[in-house]
Amino acid sequence: MHKFKNNVSDGWLFKQELRFFRNFATNWNRDVEDCDFFDIFANTANTSEDEAKAFIGSRFDHKELDKIDAIRFHRDEGAETGEFELHGNIDGIIRDIWNRKGWRDDCRAMLMEWCDLMEKRKTRRCKRKDPMELRMDEICRVLKLNEVEREVVSFAAVRAMTCFDDFPVGCCNGRHDRELYCAMALDRPCSAITKALSAEGTLRKYEVLDSDGDFGRGNTFRNYLESGDGDMLEGRFYKKTPVEEALPWDFYGKLAEEHGATLKRLIGSSTGKRGSNILLYGEPGTGKTSFAKTLARELGLDLYEIRQGDKDGGNDSAQSRMTGIRICNGQVPKGRSMIIVDEADELLRTSMGFFSLFFGGGQSSTSEKGVINSILDEVKIPTIWISNAPARSMDDSVRRRFDYSIRFEKLNSKQRRAIWRNNVGKLHLGKVITDDMVDQLADRYQTSAGGITMVLENVKRMKPRKGKEMELIDKLMKPHCELMNAKPKDDKLLPSKDYSLDGLNITGDIGL
Repeated sequence: MHKFKNNVSDGWLFKQELRFFRNFATNWNRDVEDCDFFDIFANTANTSEDEAKAFIGSRFDHKELDKIDAIRFHRDEGAETGEFELHGNIDGIIRDIWNRKGWRDDCRAMLMEWCDLMEKRKTRRCKRKDPMELRMDEICRVLKLNEVEREVVSFAAVRAMTCFDDFPVGCCNGRHDRELYCAMALDRPCSAITKALSAEGTLRKYEVLDSDGDFGRGNTFRNYLESGDGDMLEGRFYKKTPVEEALPWDFYGKLAEEHGATLKRLIGSSTGKRGSNILLYGEPGTGKTSFAKTLARELGLDLYEIRQGDKDGGNDSAQSRMTGIRICNGQVPKGRSMIIVDEADELLRTSMGFFSLFFGGGQSSTSEKGVINSILDEVKIPTIWISNAPARSMDDSVRRRFDYSIRFEKLNSKQRRAIWRNNVGKLHLGKVITDDMVDQLADRYQTSAGGITMVLENVKRMKPRKGKEMELIDKLMKPHCELMNAKPKDDKLLPSKDYSLDGLNITGDIGL
């Protein structure tokens, strides 16, 4: 039952509700078992139940109504002649009238008249489009939905957000009945609805609706329709990432020398008909994301990052991220864009993780691999996939779809030193953290780039007294390293900083 969804605001959704009800009442010519289907008669009106019953009583002969046993219809004692009162639920009363032999056409005409009355009463004249209709337009624009697909999504919205009830024959007997119900409400051929809801269709491919034509739980598109705040739909799936402050290309030294030229040629050869999939994998915190940003800046490309979930923090499912990849590929400018899929472990790990939730775990099946493989095959924009998972966690069919891959090893002291210096500069801490301090910290703490950034941000926020900066960094860094199982080097094993070789006069083949 949908009684709780009875206060539909004026505007687009209300008009769709009435339109679909009119269509179905016109096309459906069998009995109605579920009286809840007629909830719309009472729940769309800013009116009283008495007014609704009076409306019914004024459209039918009282003596004929009195012959319907299921309707508790009687003349009140003491009432004036001709005054009658209907008793019982309105939806049940209408169902019994609808099912009465020979009364259906008159019942249908009454329902149409009621819908016209309610539309006239509730619809406000406004030069601007209803906000929900604008959001529906936005979904159609982004996904390039045709007219039938738009109607199917609109019907799903009406069923989800209003008192419009399910199939009026008790329950749906399989997918065919649901498609028939939708076809009658939309006044479309059933074959058109079947095509719109096919697994190969846009609505299923982009996870807008499920096979029954419903919004799934936590559905991004339903959330957007209901509560979008005027933002563009794309912003719920991906965002443009600034690369202006990315590390310089020469920071990556050997890595840039070994892979830079090939990567640049590969990405530069993308035509827009086929992009390239590049995998950056290996040790966490080794600068994979930073490398991708630097690469984008080096190539002069705009970088778009697939969100972990809605911008509001919801729907962080793998399906939503895959939808985001597809939408991003279809929306961002070809030839001057790059996509980054950060933390892609669960998307690429086909023998565990996300897919095990839906396919039961264990060895990956053809259906499992097909989901991610189809995404990799469809890519038209150069896409960087970043994963901390080992390569063996990915199925062979997934791995062979990457055009290029780079394994990132643990950071060495030189790389850590550059990261320390870069973060000190970005956070404007150069006056309190000297180059000598950076050298010591890079040698002592074998931590990740994320750990370095986190500690320095806290140092800036905590504002240590002059001369106490190193002490605070040590206090913050040691527990972090212990947590990350990265044991700091003992200061006793580090080279002394207060010595000089100038006074020695030693010759030999090996330099001091």
